Amino acid sequence: MSLVKISKPHSQGRAVSCKFSSMLPVITIDKFFLIGALAGFFGSITLGAYVWLIRSGLLPVSTRYHSMRELHAVMQFYLFLTPFILGFLIQSAQKLFETQITLPRAAQLALPATILAAIAILLAPGSILVSAILAASIWGVAACLALLFLHATWPVRLRFGGFAIFGLFSLGAGAFFDLGIPGHALKLFWLGVVPIILATAQQFIKGLLGGRQPAPLASIVTIGLFLGTALALLLPEESQSASPVATILALLTFIVFLFSTCRPATFQHLRSPIGVAFACAHIWALLGAVILSQGSAYADSVLHIWGIGYAVTLILGVSMRIIPWIIETQPISSSIQIVLLLTWQVVPIVRGLQPFYPFPRIAVWIASICALAALAVWAAAIVSSVVAVVSRQFKAKREARFKHQRI
Repeated sequence: MSLVKISKPHSQGRAVSCKFSSMLPVITIDKFFLIGALAGFFGSITLGAYVWLIRSGLLPVSTRYHSMRELHAVMQFYLFLTPFILGFLIQSAQKLFETQITLPRAAQLALPATILAAIAILLAPGSILVSAILAASIWGVAACLALLFLHATWPVRLRFGGFAIFGLFSLGAGAFFDLGIPGHALKLFWLGVVPIILATAQQFIKGLLGGRQPAPLASIVTIGLFLGTALALLLPEESQSASPVATILALLTFIVFLFSTCRPATFQHLRSPIGVAFACAHIWALLGAVILSQGSAYADSVLHIWGIGYAVTLILGVSMRIIPWIIETQPISSSIQIVLLLTWQVVPIVRGLQPFYPFPRIAVWIASICALAALAVWAAAIVSSVVAVVSRQFKAKREARFKHQRI
């Protein structure tokens, strides 16, 4: 069984290129994941835990609470999630679209552009110019993917291409949102992150869990349910029908997706680290959809259940599997991966369900410590893998240069 349809850095294909693109260095997926891991630990999770402890009354209230909350949201979307999304899409676009056309190397400029623009937003929040730069860097990748979309078959366009491009354009538009407002951040998560997860998760379910690619009809139904949920979420908050409709459509979106991609053989893999990650993530996806029925007052709860329970759990499981494979380093043991994933589940339990159950203060501290510990182990594993491959590449170049000088 193949690991997953993903290109290694040396994969070749007919490129949509230009002279400028050929002059750029190749930035492989591990560099994107490295940025995401560091931002996730030092900014997103650390700042998030600090804001959460203030919200829970365990730390003194700060006058900058709302601005810190917005900074946390910006870092979560654009310095943590986005590098993982862009890295995977840029690295594997040719295989995912099943075409001989490859992305222009200039698409890799999205990584430094996104990082610099996101940092600039942190330093100058509310700047339209900086938001426009951030949006343009993400939209540029979406435009590059659109080139491959034109050469893909209709089944590929339905199950992958449309979701991926729609998600990137939504993420770019989110640069203009006030993400300190939970309702805004929740809308961005559904419009920007969820479609990309739906597009890419099917590849891992097929390649790693013995699943299958959804049939065209199932893809059309999933698209319709997803767009219906999006419209329900975009309705005015005063609309009494918005929450129940969003709940039903979101639940059906996830259920149809799972039924169209999984088969009995899939359940045989649920004891593996990647199986644990997918099982836990989709339990949180379904639970978050149920809590949508409680209305806008619980938007923060749904956001964190989907964010740290659904998206981050998948990122942890997938990155620990594919990064060592791509850069040819030794992965951490399966038992450690499972312990890390299960430890992380404490975080969405306490953070996401806190509005429904008054957890004791010690539970909040324990969940915060679990978050930092799990992310520290995970980030250290990714950093050590990237350092190892960079060291190997540097050594190879030095030996080649020395050999050339001797000749």
